[in-house]
Amino acid sequence: MLENETDIFGIMVGNKTINQDWHESNQEGELAIDVVEKEDKIIIISTIAGAKPDSIEVYVHNDLLTVKGCRELPLEETGEGSIHLNECFWGSFSRTVVLPVDVQGHRAQAEYKNGVLKITIPKQIIDTKVPIFIVED
Repeated sequence: MLENETDIFGIMVGNKTINQDWHESNQEGELAIDVVEKEDKIIIISTIAGAKPDSIEVYVHNDLLTVKGCRELPLEETGEGSIHLNECFWGSFSRTVVLPVDVQGHRAQAEYKNGVLKITIPKQIIDTKVPIFIVED
């Protein structure tokens, strides 16, 4: 009876609080990302608390942005003991999003401060129409 209630509760909260197997699996976690479009750039913001800066990788290819990394459980002793609540994701994560406009990926800049990753990418300069005046001979 209690096991069924635990299963139902685990499903209701996305199996993050009850299911220890999810915590220990090799499955990658998905990263929450905000994408903001400004007049001349795209700004991507994501919280990656617990990740070391050297474990974070950012790639831009055409209109795709990929963020990869790893968060290690900050406990030295993870063997014996009981997990009472397991909501935080620890392990590898990856996320790829389609950017809303063409960007200059080679000019992207990333900043990681207080667990927040901020990526700024200039928009691609769009060719503008230039009128050409015809001179008569």
